[in-house]
Amino acid sequence: MNLGFGLSDMGFAPFGTGDVDLAPTPPTENLLDARGVQQSARAIDAATGQYILNADGRFQGMPRVQQLVLLRVRAMPAIGGDVTATLQQRLLTQLQKALADLVTAGLVQIIAVVGYLELPTRERLGLKWRDLTTGQELIEPL
Repeated sequence: MNLGFGLSDMGFAPFGTGDVDLAPTPPTENLLDARGVQQSARAIDAATGQYILNADGRFQGMPRVQQLVLLRVRAMPAIGGDVTATLQQRLLTQLQKALADLVTAGLVQIIAVVGYLELPTRERLGLKWRDLTTGQELIEPL
């Protein structure tokens, strides 16, 4: 009895033909950032972790390297404690591990863990880093 798998007599082609590597890549022509500039990845809200939609209900775009850094930073376990030099060093060590492959690939340069004003009365720690594909320096909230 033929089951129809492989070269059995159930159709003209073997079961499961096709090459995943030849599948079309998703189009990125609609991934515009807030300024209307074409980007290579879906924008993610750093606070909520949700994709950002524009006024038309389409996905907003962001640079791929920035998205990779954001996702890696959000996936890190929290480190608690008072804001001290020791805390900043522990965070820097953890960030170096989380972003090691991006640094090795020449996409990212880690500059420092810095304090910055989020509101006029609230200071936060952030990762100051450089996107080596654009030369832009950014701060990712921690």
